Amino acid sequence: MAVSRGLGDTTLFIAREAHRPLDSAALPEEIGVSVITMIIGMILEGLPAAVLFVPVVYPIAVKLGIHPIHFCIVQTAAVGIGLFMPPLGIG
Repeated sequence: MAVSRGLGDTTLFIAREAHRPLDSAALPEEIGVSVITMIIGMILEGLPAAVLFVPVVYPIAVKLGIHPIHFCIVQTAAVGIGLFMPPLGIG
């Protein structure tokens, strides 16, 4: 962790660390995978969609440098959004 000289430096360091995943070159791929996951979530329930799709895409995401926990949270949200979208929305 960086040595801070005041509250402003600490806040800047925390903000920089929090936004580091957004600086990734893998962001377009992650957005594309999320859109595909939403489409799959429109057709299947949450658990079958995750069981079918995540084992295929997870190793690719890790090799692109996406943090595994970040990837899983985004995929869970994408499946959840897909569940409520037409044509087969549950909500």
